[in-house]
Amino acid sequence: VSTQSTGGQEGGFKVSLFSKFPFSKLILCSALGRPVILGLVHFEGGTSVALASVHLTSGNNQNKRAQQIAFVHTKLETINPSPSNTRLNVMMGDFNACNPEDNDAVTTDGYLDAWIKLKGKKPGLTFRNSNRRLDRVTVLSEIWTPKIIKVVAKEKISDCESYPFISDHLGLYCVVEK
Repeated sequence: VSTQSTGGQEGGFKVSLFSKFPFSKLILCSALGRPVILGLVHFEGGTSVALASVHLTSGNNQNKRAQQIAFVHTKLETINPSPSNTRLNVMMGDFNACNPEDNDAVTTDGYLDAWIKLKGKKPGLTFRNSNRRLDRVTVLSEIWTPKIIKVVAKEKISDCESYPFISDHLGLYCVVEK
């Protein structure tokens, strides 16, 4: 599932959410003007996984990003009311979290920043030609934990001179296990 909203820039702000497992619920919404896609997947054995793909406000707007994060956390709790010992909530995407103050908002409500958990202070830069880690994967679960995370999509995908990359951001690959 993919969406586009107008955000004042040519092309707007886009988010996507993919799963090889069927979604039992999909919600497209806006967190203070920025797009969010939420999906819920149920697995045998009672585990429910709620996923949110985000593109949060950029610039010197830590307070607005904190409000957007809180909004998405609430939405994840709403679509995944499973008991805490069978649930996994994941929020991921472009958090535009480039200021130290953003780190507190990213990990509110018990969410764990997968990069910090696994890589500590290693940079994990996700914005091409920059020294910033804008993109995050955060996890909320009593029984699931991040096991692998790495930056991906660093390579050119075409010989196109105008823009040979899939995005101006690098991707994050994250594995979460019991």
